[in-house]
Amino acid sequence: MSQTENWYQAGLSKGWIGVPEQEMIRFMEKEFGVLTSDEKLYSVFASLFLKEGHVCLPLDKSASDWARILELDDASVFRLESVRHDRSIMTAGKIIGHPGDLRPLIVDNGKLSFYRYKQYESDLIEWLNRKGSSKNSFIPDETVKILLDKLFPEAGDELNWQKVAAALSIIKPFMIISGGPGTGKTTTVAAILALNQLLFGKQCRVALAAPTGKAAGRMGESLHRELISMDIPGLQPELFPREAKTVHRLLSGIQERGLLPAADKELLPYDLIIIDEASMIDLNLMHRLIKHLSKHTRLILLGDRDQLASVEAGSVFADLCRKEKNRFSKESLGFMRELG
Repeated sequence: MSQTENWYQAGLSKGWIGVPEQEMIRFMEKEFGVLTSDEKLYSVFASLFLKEGHVCLPLDKSASDWARILELDDASVFRLESVRHDRSIMTAGKIIGHPGDLRPLIVDNGKLSFYRYKQYESDLIEWLNRKGSSKNSFIPDETVKILLDKLFPEAGDELNWQKVAAALSIIKPFMIISGGPGTGKTTTVAAILALNQLLFGKQCRVALAAPTGKAAGRMGESLHRELISMDIPGLQPELFPREAKTVHRLLSGIQERGLLPAADKELLPYDLIIIDEASMIDLNLMHRLIKHLSKHTRLILLGDRDQLASVEAGSVFADLCRKEKNRFSKESLGFMRELG
């Protein structure tokens, strides 16, 4: 029995190679011819990793390492100890390509991903870079400073991060607010909504959303209570949506349908979108969301990077929060200095 048949047949009998993996191999061999042992190995484990929420397969690890990460049984791990995968296939494989190639699997920077998820990731990186480099045209004045001081009365010399978040919500096209339970995320969002309404009036169209119906219900109720309790002259809580939508419902009216792409992509008609429990948003859903945002729409993701990981593959929120060298731009620092 060959090396491939050895681990593959064992995986079938043990049940960790399921119907999706079998059908994927069958389809690939129909399209590209008989797969080598390494091509089967990469394909199967890329699929298994994807089902466990990982959008890429680390190529610096062995097959037995992959099995341990997936928590396969000891017998399967032991069997995979002797399986060695050939990395030279990465430059000559018929099903494996590099970024820009049309292949089922794409290798980049020592990691293997399915083409679709690699494309999602590339699109998201491009969108983030574009948002990060966009220039702000809003000029702060004394009105903004007065409103911020009303919303956040000074309490000592410590930097008030809630006030910083509210101030940046005016100018940043994309922002992340991360904090654990009881850190004041709801209060911060209520202040952001109040500040934006008082500055821009009815012209500021707002959407509130969350990944699940339960989270959306909690978000709508708690924000409405917080806004009602605010004693700010001119604030009109009734102008804000009383309920939050699920992200799927938010997108449901503008998703393309049918086999042909839409002639003109429909965009969400909002100036500001705030999404709670954003740690639950997977890469696929995040990609769908950014594809339907206009260049004028500001997006705020709210959540706790250490809780409620996404069910599907790709923990976008947690990965962005753990990004190295997260820091404010010189423009943002200058804006905040002008506001005191």
